[in-house]
Amino acid sequence: MENNIKPILRERGVTQTWLSRQVGISCSYLSLIISNKRDPDLELAVKISKFLGVPLQRVFPQHRTDKAT
Repeated sequence: MENNIKPILRERGVTQTWLSRQVGISCSYLSLIISNKRDPDLELAVKISKFLGVPLQRVFPQHRTDKAT
């Protein structure tokens, strides 16, 4: 899933290590998310956006919170 984590981290002046500790995942798993090799579940996506202080859609522009019927 496309994401804007890396540029937001730069804007906020925080590291991947800091963010991974805040949301309770390993640095390596966060790296996989940033490089679009893994997709976070909704709960983790919300945590990431919360700790970055930006709306979910800014972090994950393609993320949909509703289920298609």
